[in-house]
Amino acid sequence: MNSNWKNRLSAIKDLDVEWNKSLSEYTTLRVGGNVTCIVYPRSIAAAVEVVEVLRISRVPYFVLGKGSNLLVAETLPEMVAISLEKGARNLEIIGSDAGILIGAGGGVSISRLMRFCIRERLGGLEFLAGIPGTVGGAVMMNAGTKDGEISDALENLTILTKAGKKKVNREEIAFSYRTSSIPGNAIVWHVTLRSKRCDRKTIRRRMTEILRKRRAGQPAIKGTAGSIFKNPPGDYAGRLIEETGLKGRVLGGAKISEKHANWIVTTRGAKADDVYGLIRLAQREVEKKFRTRLEPEIRLIGFE
Repeated sequence: MNSNWKNRLSAIKDLDVEWNKSLSEYTTLRVGGNVTCIVYPRSIAAAVEVVEVLRISRVPYFVLGKGSNLLVAETLPEMVAISLEKGARNLEIIGSDAGILIGAGGGVSISRLMRFCIRERLGGLEFLAGIPGTVGGAVMMNAGTKDGEISDALENLTILTKAGKKKVNREEIAFSYRTSSIPGNAIVWHVTLRSKRCDRKTIRRRMTEILRKRRAGQPAIKGTAGSIFKNPPGDYAGRLIEETGLKGRVLGGAKISEKHANWIVTTRGAKADDVYGLIRLAQREVEKKFRTRLEPEIRLIGFE
């Protein structure tokens, strides 16, 4: 691996770099080892250069987002985390009342997008209320609830891959439950979402009801990554895990939630291996009892 990549990265214009950073400070599970650096491109040109330098040098990278859907190993090889929070942050209205589109940077948080919708009287995206993370991450995993998925509102997006920058339409991407055909190493820099005019009172009421339902059946947000596994067809991962008797199981500083078995919560001193151990345990026990393989919904970085 070419060691000069660090110098080339540092020389990129419109790029902030933080070296040797612990991911436990940046993920909602509050565990994880150190990455070689976190980079913050402040323009799409800088992001393109970052990907090119890492491609040539064969340095692995991933998009950090808000760290709400990541489990990062304690020991990592040379690796770069890319944050869009300083560059891909724009929010704007495109079009007229007859056909309103929202332009959103991939680094925009879902919570900020919801506040923007309320302020600008834009309806149709209320189902995203309460989902942690960023717009880019939500598109990558086709985030949503039973009330809708972000792909339902997607018009087009701009992505960066090792092949360069590309604008693609919704029809060019295959979306399904909590997944998409967007390459795993892609950076979703910008998306365009369909919306419609709606009064603020109605938008707030819909969001409040959705949040009430979500919070009623979920543990506290701190020290979690939300749902760990995707629901298998026709069933619920939480039910299957609970039926194995693992609800409340503790490993080190991590525990399968007693409120929702598809959530893992961490306490001070927890390690990524504790969380990963519970993930593997749940997979083994569910497969043994139900012959069903649970597929992680969260991204596993640095694990086999």
